[in-house]
This record gives sequence, C-alpha cells and structure tokens, in this order.
Amino acid sequence: FFLKCDRLADFLPALSATISASSEETVFVVLDDAEKLRKPRGCNMPGTESILPIFLRLPELCRRKMSVILISKLGWNSFHSSHMAEVEPILVFFPSYSQDEISQILCQHPGVEDVKLYKSFLGQVLPSLTRMCGDLRDIGFLTGVLYQKYVEPIQEGICSASERRVLWQFFAGTFRAATQAYQAGDDIWTAIQHASEESQDTCTRTKHHTSLELELPFDSKILLLASFVASRNPASLDARMFENKRTTKRRRSALESDRQVAAAQEARLKSPGPFHFERLVTIFNCLLDVVDEKHFVARSDRSLSASLFQQLNTLVGLRLLSRVSPEPLESARYRCNLDEKMAEKISRNVQIPLHSFLRYA
Repeated sequence: FFLKCDRLADFLPALSATISASSEETVFVVLDDAEKLRKPRGCNMPGTESILPIFLRLPELCRRKMSVILISKLGWNSFHSSHMAEVEPILVFFPSYSQDEISQILCQHPGVEDVKLYKSFLGQVLPSLTRMCGDLRDIGFLTGVLYQKYVEPIQEGICSASERRVLWQFFAGTFRAATQAYQAGDDIWTAIQHASEESQDTCTRTKHHTSLELELPFDSKILLLASFVASRNPASLDARMFENKRTTKRRRSALESDRQVAAAQEARLKSPGPFHFERLVTIFNCLLDVVDEKHFVARSDRSLSASLFQQLNTLVGLRLLSRVSPEPLESARYRCNLDEKMAEKISRNVQIPLHSFLRYA
C-alpha cells in the first residue's frame, strides 16, 4: 500500500480511511530518522514550523487506536518545543551495534556468494569504517562498493581467495583512497578509480616477483633478503642487531615488544628506505653466517666478487631492487621493491628466520 500526500490536510483523512474505526487492534505509526521532522535550527520563517507535534497527536486527530514510534539518533531534549510541552514519551534506549552484529547484518545481503571470504573482508575494514561512520546504511554502501574491488584479483586469476595477505596488498590503496574521500565529502567512485589505476603497476610487479621466487640463485635470494632488511631497519640499529646475533640472545621485555609492534605498523605505512651498497654487503655476510652455521659450512672466501656485482645488477634489471643514486657501484644507494609476503616466502625457502632480523625501532 502506497499513498502520496503533499499536505497534512490530505494525509490525515487518508490515514483515517485506511484504519477501521471499529478495529480493536492498535496501529503503530513508525517514523524513522525522526530528527528530520524537527524545525530547522535558527529558522523563524513562515512555513518552517515543525510538523512533529501533528504526528504525535495522530490518535486524537484521526480518532483511531494508534501509537506513534519515533526512531532517532538524538535524545528527546533535541525534539522538545513549546508545542510538545505536554507530551511525555516512553523512552527506550538501544545500544549501538557491535562489529559482530554489523557483520551479521551485512552478510545477509543477497549478492554475497562467498560468505566466508566476505566475513574476512568485513573483519579487516569494519574497525576503520565504524570509527568514521555511524550510519549503518553508509557502512553498507561503502562495504558493497569496496568488496567489488577486493575480489578483483581473484576474478582476474592473480591469487586465490585463501591468499588474504595478497588480497589486502592489492586492496589497501583503494581502501585508503575511499575512506579519505568519504571523510572529505568527495566522490568515492572517482577516488577508487584513481587508486585502481595506481595499483596496476603493483599488481604486475607482484606477479612478476612470484614467478621468480624459485628461479633465483641461492646467493641472489640471500642478497634480496639482505636488501629487504636494509630497507626496513634503521641503519643506526645494524651494529646492535647483528652483534646480538653473534652473542647471547637476550629476552625482550613486554614494553620493548609493544614498541616493536607499533613501530612495525608505522613502518608498513611508509615507503622502503634507501641503503648504501656497503651496508647491503655487511648484512648479506651476516645472513650467510646464519646459513653456514645452520648447515655447518665454513666459507673461506667472503670478498667482493664479480659474481656478487652481477647478481646485484640482475636484481636491479628484474626491478626487485631500484638504484636511487647515480654514484659508482660501490658508492651507490639502492631500495628494495620486495613486499613482505614474498620476502617471507624466500626466507622460508632458504631457511632464514627473517622476523628475527627486523628491528623497526
């Protein structure tokens, strides 16, 4: 049943006609977003009076057995006016939805096919969305738009649904752009489109890295891990870090562990830092020490060889490393383009505990 009325004078008779005067059942009139019925603040122009008092008197005006329910995010004091002085409503307070409840509501959307993947997606985006947005409908709109971009790598065959870290790597830029556009009041679709174009190079490079994972020589993998550590760790921590590897390992305090977690999260938001060639070689030799000790091997020759320079140039040619300064080879500065997931795969392949060499602060 649908009825459109442009005036209250038309609405009241029409409402009365839809309800039988002899009916003993109570009819409930529900007004969602009731704050929209208030008189505009500071506006005293004719015709801007609040129509809310009329709705609150519907049982009297229609002479029917009915009750009016107002749903609003605002308290009753925000509605109070001289026309409503005699109205004493029954106030019922409802707690805000928890993230689990929001997730359950959104998972009932008929367009969701893989509920397990969608729940995993919601678990990653809802903490940020609920902090900046309190409207469930806006959250539903944002998650619907963003989920289409989240599953694109799966639809294009870049990765599977089980590779959640790879999915998030492709999606992080889009999510950041969409949330910033929402907070600024900009067009979300335009922001997502720009972010998608910028992520094309990242997707191509990651597929290229994956195909090279098992094709690189052993020493090239160690060199690549050394560059990853050099890009993530501050140079000032190298001496303490690698000295600890050669001496008795001390136990981290809880405060230091928390500081490391916070610093690691901050480091993931920044670009990898540049490093000098000499520092790369030092870390490379330290990682080789770890491998040699594990396999009880002693290498007699650790001097710089043409092979090492050749491997370095090969990694630059494959875009796994970038040269960021024009100096000669031994004085040049580099940056590692390897992502964290691929670095972990290579570290497992060569049996080096990469996480124990990362010290962000």
